[in-house]
Amino acid sequence: MLDAVEHLKHKGKPDDLSYRKATPEEEARCRKAEKSKGYAITSNLIGGAVVTAFSFYFAFSFMESFEYAWLIPVVFIALWIGTTIFRIVDFKKSESYEIAEGELTSWSKTNQRRYANVWCEKDEVYLTRLRFLSVFRPKPGLQLYVVRGYRGEGKKPHYFVISAYPDPLI
Repeated sequence: MLDAVEHLKHKGKPDDLSYRKATPEEEARCRKAEKSKGYAITSNLIGGAVVTAFSFYFAFSFMESFEYAWLIPVVFIALWIGTTIFRIVDFKKSESYEIAEGELTSWSKTNQRRYANVWCEKDEVYLTRLRFLSVFRPKPGLQLYVVRGYRGEGKKPHYFVISAYPDPLI
C-alpha cells in the first residue's frame, strides 16, 4: 500500500513515457492481443442470437395469456444491437506499435474488462487505468509492456498493456 501512495506523487499520462519501436516479435504479440478484443464481437453475436431465439420461443408460448409478450424479443433485439454496436466501436486496429516497459502495481476489473495501474521505473511515471489485454492473471510485480498503437493520421493513439512474457493463449 505504501508503494502505491509513493507512486501517486509521480502520476502521469501515457504520453509522458519514452517509447521505443516494437520488435517484429513484440509487434506480432501486440497485434494478437488487440485482435483478441475482436473475439468479443463474435461471442456477442452468437450469444445474442441464442438469447433472441429463446425470447421468441417464450413470447410465442405465452402470447395468449400475456398480451404484450411480443415486447420481450423486441427488447432483447434492441439490447443485442446496442451491445454489438458498442463492441464494434470499441474494437481498434493499429498500424504500428511503440513499447515502454513497466511493472504492475495493482489492477481492477470493471464490466468484464481488466485495467492495470503501472509504474514505469525508467521515466518515473505512474499510470492509472490502462486496459490490460493479457491472459495472465494480473499480480503486483508482473513485468508489463505499455503499448501505444498508432492508428493513422489524425486519430488518437490506442494505449493498452500486455504482459512482457509471451502469453500461452494469444
